Amino acid sequence: MNGNIQNALLVRRIKNGENELTKELIIKNYERVYKYLHYKTGDEHLAYDLTQETFLHLLTGIGNYYEKAHFNAYLMRIAHNVLIDYWKLRKEASSIEDIEFLLQMNTFEDAVSDKDVLRRALMKLPAEQREAVLLKFVAGLKSREIAEITNTNVSTVKSRIHLGKEKLKIILKEEGIV
Repeated sequence: MNGNIQNALLVRRIKNGENELTKELIIKNYERVYKYLHYKTGDEHLAYDLTQETFLHLLTGIGNYYEKAHFNAYLMRIAHNVLIDYWKLRKEASSIEDIEFLLQMNTFEDAVSDKDVLRRALMKLPAEQREAVLLKFVAGLKSREIAEITNTNVSTVKSRIHLGKEKLKIILKEEGIV
């Protein structure tokens, strides 16, 4: 059964009073949210705090979730908004601590061993492309889910991912990595 469907069923049951299932919902989705927030902040402790806040927002507003929405996109939208709120409060720019997901991309597999170079390369991407690449490869979201989160259309998301990957290749070539 699809993860979105499983999550939607868990949410329905929680909304119907089976509050003991909240733990299962959190455990099932925790790692993906944490990884996304860790990549965006570069700080494991901050990512932990923001992940906790994301799930707090989810659980306190669970009545706002409607089953026609994709749960993964709904949850990542909450994480995205928590992060934006954090940055607005702190007026800090994002940094990226670990770029392991790029090593999993076929284009870069076995080609890049210097994560600092990858971090610098990612930071050279326009914010929209960096966001799309992170949501795709860190959070594992589909293009339509990323479109929901970023309030754009699917073709724009696909373009941002493609252009981001192409620019990363160019940057890495300039660094003599690829």
